[in-house]
Amino acid sequence: MPTAALLFMDVVGYSAGSTDVQYDTVLALNRAVHYVLYSDFDPRDPQVIALPTGDGMLLALLDKDDRPRRDLLEKCLELLQSLRSWSDSTQIATLRYGLHYGPITFVRDINNRLNICGDAVNITARIMSLGQANHVVASSDFINRFVPKAGQSVGRWIEAAGFRIMAADEVNTRVKHNRRITGYNLVVEHDEMKIGNLEELDINYYAEVRHPAISKEKSRERTLPKILGEVEEVTFVGLAYSNLPALLDMLGDRCREVLVCIPSERAAKQAVKFFAGKVNPTTKKEVLALLSGWRSSRQSSIIHKVCQYSQLPPFGALLAERGEELHGFLHVSMYLPNIAPEDTPFMELVWANTAKPPELYRFYLAYLRNLIAGWTEVVPD
Repeated sequence: MPTAALLFMDVVGYSAGSTDVQYDTVLALNRAVHYVLYSDFDPRDPQVIALPTGDGMLLALLDKDDRPRRDLLEKCLELLQSLRSWSDSTQIATLRYGLHYGPITFVRDINNRLNICGDAVNITARIMSLGQANHVVASSDFINRFVPKAGQSVGRWIEAAGFRIMAADEVNTRVKHNRRITGYNLVVEHDEMKIGNLEELDINYYAEVRHPAISKEKSRERTLPKILGEVEEVTFVGLAYSNLPALLDMLGDRCREVLVCIPSERAAKQAVKFFAGKVNPTTKKEVLALLSGWRSSRQSSIIHKVCQYSQLPPFGALLAERGEELHGFLHVSMYLPNIAPEDTPFMELVWANTAKPPELYRFYLAYLRNLIAGWTEVVPD
């Protein structure tokens, strides 16, 4: 299968401009790229394939057997230098860039022109999306192929293809479709020009809020096994825990601690009144028995804690976090008068490794932490 060095670029803030500005920007960008590409490449020889993407383009420089590896790296860096010079001199647009190396598949597009597709195209787009204005983000595949010393010496300058290159930092994260990728924030120097951006990469966009149009039962079947299978800590805040053993069975080997929060007698009475008798809160004795039975069957070393809250919260929640990596999930069931919990609407909030939790999660977490101040740990009688 053929391989290529891929350069994805787009214009930062493109959609905010008027139609005329967008047209002029794309036209000028096309001219700049065409000039630097075909100063060395014969346009009749398909050594490079360009895919327009509306607000930018993807360039695939084919890795042919007769071309030294240095040539591909040099051409990629020359493109970066020329585009940065064009951007600075014209002030028409600010770009961000993604670099990747991988296998491609040739196809004929709707206009019967030679084009490419494949996973490498998607990865290049995801890598680029980690950056902001002037960022140059390279995948681990690109680094390992062309400048392995940069990946091995993060924060240090190295010489390659006549350029000075530094991987300012390395990021391992999950992107769209829950895919894990490793990216390097590159800074490149040549002829007294510095290309790149030393600011931290943007890895927050994966955090998302979802309002699933499915029942809680289906959510437990589809979502919770994936989430609970890799968390280190999990907190349950609720009223009725008949399904607690089934949830605990979803926990993976990573899990170290489980906190189960139950209503005090006073809060349980409030709940019964609030739901007009349609909910039967699980008692302290019942929860302890459920945990004891589960521990015995699983022979688990997971630490279990049971706490009581004295004031009925307006929602039930499942909070799952994976330690310092901040991989987490929040499932919130809203309580509505006279509606049983299994039928209430709910929301899910998800974020990936190293991404910051969404604002809505922080709101609920702050609320719960305020309640935690009044919680008391339950011990067996």
